[in-house]
Parts: sequence; structure tokens; C-alpha cells
Amino acid sequence: GFTGTSIFFDFEKDISITILTNRVYFGRDNNKHMHLRRVIGNLVYKEIL
Repeated sequence: GFTGTSIFFDFEKDISITILTNRVYFGRDNNKHMHLRRVIGNLVYKEIL
């Protein structure tokens, strides 16, 4: 769903990572999940390389 999609691109290495999750909507002011998405994306990226 739109509340949990993250897409990361590295055009130089021709890599893309898509993370699909579902998140209960708690309002626009709760951004704590953004840090977790970044951490997961970085971990996946490091494993691919």
C-alpha cells in the first residue's frame, strides 16, 4: 500500500531496491518509520554488493 512503499535507486551500479510493507496510519506527524525504512534499505543494498 501507499503507506509502506520505499524505492531506492543506484543508477551507477544499475541496482534498484523496492520494499513493500503495510503500516497502520497514525497521522502525518508520526515519522518514526522513516528511519527503519532507511536502515532496511541500506542493509539490503550492502548484501547485494
